[in-house]
Amino acid sequence: MIIDYSVVIPAYNAADTIGEAVHSVLAQSIPPAEIIVVDDGSTDQTAAVVTSLSVPITLIQQENKGCGEATNTGFRAVKTPLLASLDADDIWLPDKMKVQLDILNSDTDVAAIFCRAKTFRDLNGMREFHREADLWARSTMVVWTELALANGKIIDPPGGLGDMIDWLGRLRENGHVLHMHPQVLVHRRIRPGSLSYARTEESNRGYVFAARQAILRRRAASKTQQDG
Repeated sequence: MIIDYSVVIPAYNAADTIGEAVHSVLAQSIPPAEIIVVDDGSTDQTAAVVTSLSVPITLIQQENKGCGEATNTGFRAVKTPLLASLDADDIWLPDKMKVQLDILNSDTDVAAIFCRAKTFRDLNGMREFHREADLWARSTMVVWTELALANGKIIDPPGGLGDMIDWLGRLRENGHVLHMHPQVLVHRRIRPGSLSYARTEESNRGYVFAARQAILRRRAASKTQQDG
């Protein structure tokens, strides 16, 4: 039974949320072997908050390169067979990893597992929860480390949105099985300043980028088959 996993948390100016994110990982019924926080050139007190938590955390600091590149840095530091990832403003529910690890251990064909999430906003000290949905994203993902590294880098697209769409598209195209668990195991914070708070024409360029990359890969694969 495989239970050893690491958690990668990319963080940029997340001083006000990183503590709760880390504590939601520490509260897991099956705790991680390691938590890796990658501070992507924050200009606030993110690194200081992480250091002050007084729990075993690997803190990696780098110049601001984007969330995708910060995630890549964290992935390369993982030493366990499995890795999970979490955005610095999201929260795991306590049995999140137990549920997903049980499925990965029972079905060896699954390369990565995800789950549903419920979104919320902090309003005047109160949390207002909104819809729940399948979330194919960093905060819900558990994946075999070897496959994640072999899948190549997560690319930061124009506008910042769509990095995981492109990366997961490549994972699927390489024939790997991705499983969506129907239970809500993550709470996803929507806040001013986050990429998902309010989409703009500029931020949506990332989705166009991801779609274009998928088309280019299909064309290249088709040409290879014809040439062969």
